[in-house]
Amino acid sequence: MCEIQFVNGGPVASQNMKKQFESLRTKVQRCEELQTQNLELQEFSNTTQKMKNVE
Repeated sequence: MCEIQFVNGGPVASQNMKKQFESLRTKVQRCEELQTQNLELQEFSNTTQKMKNVE
């Protein structure tokens, strides 16, 4: 699970916070893509292992 911990820095920081939030959101999307790829690789690896066991 990818989570964002978001802390409010007051009205002065809001523009910076907005930029940081966009940056974080991009990182979270990337994290989720990588997790999906990782799961696909694990499934592929498990399947390959089963095929080896059959031989």
